[in-house]
Amino acid sequence: MVKKLNDLGIIPGIKVDKGLNPLPGGGDVETFCSGLDGLVERAAKYYEQGARFAKWRAVLQITNDGCPSKLSIQENA
Repeated sequence: MVKKLNDLGIIPGIKVDKGLNPLPGGGDVETFCSGLDGLVERAAKYYEQGARFAKWRAVLQITNDGCPSKLSIQENA
């Protein structure tokens, strides 16, 4: 599959975070992404499989009652 993508001029990449979790001390809807543990090893494996970039997501909720909080912004940054 990687070769077919490369032949089409498409550079394959991968999402490396391990998903959203509730943010302790944050608002009811605030989250953070986990996955820093073992990231170097996972990234090396993804590179061997043909990935040439990675993305990490940060989800910041914007609400009328004060979200995103300073804590959420800091933890997601």
